[in-house]
Amino acid sequence: NPFLCLLLVPMDEENDGLLSQAEVTPRAGWPVLRRPIQAAAILGAALLLLVGLTLASPSFARSARLSGILQLADKGIYPLIRGGTRIYGEDDEDDAVCVGHVLSSGAWLAAAALKIHAAVVECDPSRYGANVSQERLVTEYRGARPGLCARDIMGHMRDLAQTSMLLEGAATACGEDKIENIRCTTAVTNTLRQSFHASRFASELDVYCPLETNIFSLYLCINRVEGVGWALDAMLAGISASARYCGTKEKRVPQLDVGSCVGEIFGGAAYVAAAGMNIWAGADFECMSAQDPRDLVNLTQKEKDRINARCALFSSGAARTFAIASSKVTEAAGHCGASGNTACGRSMALGAAALSGAAEAMSIMRLECISPMSCCKETTRGKFVCDCTGPAIKDIRKANQVLRKRCARFTGSMLKELAVAVSLLSEGASECTKQDTSNFACASFVSGALAGYFFLVEAISRTTIRCKEDLDRFFCSQDIGFIGESVDLMTHAVGAALRDCGFGSTPRKSNWLSYGRRFFLP
Repeated sequence: NPFLCLLLVPMDEENDGLLSQAEVTPRAGWPVLRRPIQAAAILGAALLLLVGLTLASPSFARSARLSGILQLADKGIYPLIRGGTRIYGEDDEDDAVCVGHVLSSGAWLAAAALKIHAAVVECDPSRYGANVSQERLVTEYRGARPGLCARDIMGHMRDLAQTSMLLEGAATACGEDKIENIRCTTAVTNTLRQSFHASRFASELDVYCPLETNIFSLYLCINRVEGVGWALDAMLAGISASARYCGTKEKRVPQLDVGSCVGEIFGGAAYVAAAGMNIWAGADFECMSAQDPRDLVNLTQKEKDRINARCALFSSGAARTFAIASSKVTEAAGHCGASGNTACGRSMALGAAALSGAAEAMSIMRLECISPMSCCKETTRGKFVCDCTGPAIKDIRKANQVLRKRCARFTGSMLKELAVAVSLLSEGASECTKQDTSNFACASFVSGALAGYFFLVEAISRTTIRCKEDLDRFFCSQDIGFIGESVDLMTHAVGAALRDCGFGSTPRKSNWLSYGRRFFLP
């Protein structure tokens, strides 16, 4: 079966992360799981204790001198973006947003600098072709150079725009003085950022999607289709916001918002296409029923587990992308002039998308966390070959260290998705029951803080793997930016929780959190 080999190809950025054909024999997985679980449990318990002490004593929270965090109602990160929807707050001082934006801007500036290095490597024609040494080789497929080079340049521009947007928000959140026309400036900057982001994903379609190339990856191709839809949606909404804030200076989003309306429709269409591609991939290539029965006879148990895991991966991916498509269609109805409570359906659909993302992460953990490598491997069903010499044992130990890091990465990803799901479902419960109270907000904000924390764990785990080699500079830069993004969300969520938790059924004081695309990906 020519597609059987595709099941065994490792993938990386925004990835399924499955390792190549192993070299592995299933074995008890607790030693591999123990350390990352212990570390996550200790740090998680410390965070929960801190939040619990604060929530248990509202009087303590009110008495603390935390300027913007406790005295002002946070109106949202500047700007908040959920899909193509922009939610602007008042131009208030807010220490939580201030700290998060300053830290995050530094991370994204470092990411922009690393992408320059990535461009130097991946724009160099001498690093492509069959005769290039392994130390310098990017890929033997020369046709990948334009797409990868454009990706690095567009990614660099996107990170610079992201840094500018965060600093623009921090300029208002960190001080008492209001800045004139800050909404206009931020809307224009965000439009540029999203245009660079859409261009980055579009440039990669020509790299990962053509079937005839040796770097074809259906998983990464689907991922980039998602990215184009998400960024295009936000870009059109940004154009609409720019026209509104820079022209009429109207703060309230009108019932008929043409830019957001069209953007959500395009974004929904892209996610419907991604859902269809996931279903097609699982049914025709990845699941056990798609394999040639003659090939299945000699498959090892590890190979069968891998096929089942990838089948679960694409199946849950189809559910996730379809749920996001549903949320965009619901938002499109609201932006295109429909009356009614569209926020309820949107939040519930996004909560379902996050749950499906957790299922994707768990399907990867099935292989990353409980299948350490050993010196004996099963070559065909029931037949083993062993090499337990010193050099082989040394290589196996190094490989298992990588497995542990990847296990921690996907464990953090799964917990992040679950926390996002709880946050959005709590928000949806408030919107669907029309009870806009602090108790629903508290549940959403505490879960959001945990989502930021687990995203931080995920991003740090990724950097330990991908920030070592020159050829990983682009991916490394992404991970560093994600560290900043996770801290930004975490500080905002903690600040919002301090304002709303412990006050029961009183009116909600803080704006709902917003989650970027990365929070819906394993």
